[in-house]
Amino acid sequence: MLPHRLLGLLGLLVLCEGQDETRTEETCDNFTDLDLSHCFMGTSLYVRLLLYTRSNLECGREINHHHLSSQPLFD
Repeated sequence: MLPHRLLGLLGLLVLCEGQDETRTEETCDNFTDLDLSHCFMGTSLYVRLLLYTRSNLECGREINHHHLSSQPLFD
């Protein structure tokens, strides 16, 4: 009975690992890095709000601050 439980647990871990990899394929919204040359050429200001959740700490999603209720992750 013990080998069957161990095999079932191993299968469950493999399935969970596969689901986690599918989330990492999504594109992440990032800030743009500016360097010293941009201060001489001139820049424009564009404010973006990025939402980081507990389920995905490394990938932020841009929030439309005019329509907060349209964001599924923002309750």
